[in-house]
Amino acid sequence: MKKYVDVIVPLPIAGQYTYSLPAEMEEKVQIGCRVVVPFGRKKFYTAIVTNVHYAAPEGYETKDIEEVLDSTPVLLPKQFEFWEWLASYYLCTLGDVYKAAIPSGMKLESETLVVYNPDFEASASLPEKEQKILDLLSNDTEQCVTQLEKASGMKNILPVIKSLLDKEAIYVKEELKRNYKPRTEARVKLADSGMDEARLQQLFNDLGRAPKQLALLMKYIELSGWVSRETTLKEVTKKTLLEKAGGSAAVLNGLVEKGVFEIYYQEIGRLDKGMLKTTDINPLNPAQQQAYQSVLQCFREKNVCLLHGVTSSGKTEIYIPLSKEHESLAALEQAMKENNTEVISPSMCYAYAAIAEGAPFIMGAPNLCVDTPAMWEFSKKMNVPISGKDFKSGQTLMKTVLAPMFKTRMLGVSGWFSTNILGNRDGEVLDQPENFKTKEVSKLSVIDNIFEPEKYPDLYGDVYHKVRINYYPPRKDNKEAWDNIDIFGWMGYPMEIKVNFLCRDSILAAPIALDLVIFSDLALRAGMCGIQTWLSFFCKSPMHDFEHEPVHDLFQQWRMVKETLRNMVGETAPSYLD
Repeated sequence: MKKYVDVIVPLPIAGQYTYSLPAEMEEKVQIGCRVVVPFGRKKFYTAIVTNVHYAAPEGYETKDIEEVLDSTPVLLPKQFEFWEWLASYYLCTLGDVYKAAIPSGMKLESETLVVYNPDFEASASLPEKEQKILDLLSNDTEQCVTQLEKASGMKNILPVIKSLLDKEAIYVKEELKRNYKPRTEARVKLADSGMDEARLQQLFNDLGRAPKQLALLMKYIELSGWVSRETTLKEVTKKTLLEKAGGSAAVLNGLVEKGVFEIYYQEIGRLDKGMLKTTDINPLNPAQQQAYQSVLQCFREKNVCLLHGVTSSGKTEIYIPLSKEHESLAALEQAMKENNTEVISPSMCYAYAAIAEGAPFIMGAPNLCVDTPAMWEFSKKMNVPISGKDFKSGQTLMKTVLAPMFKTRMLGVSGWFSTNILGNRDGEVLDQPENFKTKEVSKLSVIDNIFEPEKYPDLYGDVYHKVRINYYPPRKDNKEAWDNIDIFGWMGYPMEIKVNFLCRDSILAAPIALDLVIFSDLALRAGMCGIQTWLSFFCKSPMHDFEHEPVHDLFQQWRMVKETLRNMVGETAPSYLD
C-alpha cells in the first residue's frame, strides 16, 4: 500500500501539503525529519514531515518527494506543538514559523543552472554573444546565470539565454544548493588495523633515523592508550597530536606517506553534548515571587497573560562608551569570546546573532549595540540593513519640529529645559544615573546638531540644555513632558515658549516599530545593507558613520525617506515642494 507524507514548506501558505513516498524511502522517512519536495514546475523546497499515512488525497495527483535529508527528526513533537501555538497566537502560518525557527543553514535553496546541449548543431553562424556563451559552456557544461554574466562581461544576458533556449542549444535545470556544511574534525589512526606488538617494534626500529616521526608515533601510542590490538583505542585528533608532540604537519604527512598513519574526518556536532554540572535555582526575592504568583494565577484563569509595560521594561542598558573592542569585527568577536562584559552588552550579542542569521536589526533603545564600526562592518559582510537608535516618539519629536523653526526664522535660544515624569518600568530604570546616561546622550545631541552653534555662535553658541526624567509611579504608562524654552528675537528681546505634552509611550512607539519593520524588510529585499540613514526619521539619535554628520531636522529626514523610496522605483524627485 502506498505511503504519503504531510509536510510544512517554508512559505506563508495556509495548510500543509501531501506528497507520495517512493518505496525506497519508506523506511527512511520519520515524522519531524526534513525532505526535499518539488513545488511548482521547477522549484524545490526543504519541507518538514508532520505526518506519515496511507490516505491518498482526493482531487489531485500527488508528487513524489525527491530526497530524505535526515536520519533522525529535527523537529520534536513538543516543538511542533509550540509551533502550532505560535501560528495561532500570532495569526500566521506554520510556514512562517518554520522559516523563522529553523537556521538558514538547514534550509536548501533552489538555483537555476544553464546546461550545454552536446547534441546541438547550428545550421548557421550564431550571433557573437550567443557564440560566446556556448564557448563558455563548452569548457564548463553547467553554470549558473550569475557565473555566465561575470565570465562573459555581459550586463543583460537573459535575452541571449532565451534565444539559445529557443534554438535548443542549451537547457536549464533546477539543482539544490546546500549552504550548510557539517563541521568536521581531522583525526589520526594507525593505517594497519591489525597492528601487534611485533609490528609496532619493527616500526620503532625503522624510524630510528627519523627522531621527529618516532616522537610523533610514540605520542600517538600514549594518547590513544594502545597496549595491544585487543585494546579499544581512544580517538586522537590531528590538532591534539601535533600540539602534544610538538610536531609539524610535514612530519605527520611523512608518516602518512609511509603507511603508518591514516587521516580521516569525523563529523562533529556544533553543540556541546557533555554533561554540565547543575546547580539549584536561586530563590526569588519577594517582588519576583509576587510577580510569579500573579502570572501563575492569570494562567489558571485564562491562556493569556498580559504583562503591562513590557515595551519599555528595562530597555535602556548601562551606558557603555565606544572602545577599541568596537572598532573592528575581529576585535569585537574576540571580546565576545573572552566574555568581556565591560565592553560587550547583552544587546550586542543579540544584535550579532540576528545579523549572523541575515535578519535586519533595528535599535529602538539608545544603547550602543549596533552603533559601532564593528557592527557596521559585520552588517555589510552579511548584506543586512541596520538602523537606529532610540525611537523618536515624544519630547524629542517636538524638539526636531521646534528647533528647525527657530533656526529658519533666526530666533536665538539661550536655554532649553526638558523634564519628564512617567511611571512605567522605563521610568524606574531611567531614574538610575548609570542607566539615564545612555538616554541623556541621545536626547542632548538633537538640538546641538540642528542649531549648528559653530556656524551661528551669536544665536546658539551658549544654549543651556538640560534633560531630566523622573520616575512617578501613579502615571504608569502615561508620560508628561514639559519644555521651557528661553528664546530671543530682534535686538535680543527675550521671550519664552512652554510646551506641555501629555502622551502614552506605547501608543506613540508602536507605529514607529511597525513602519521600521516594513521599511527594513524592504531594504533587505532591495539589496541594501549597513546603516540605513534614510530611516533617521524615526530615531532620536540617528546612526551614522564617522565620515558623516547625522540629520536631526524632522523635515529633512522625511525628505530622505521619500527620496529613497522614489529611487527604489526609478522615479525622480518633483520640481516642486511636496
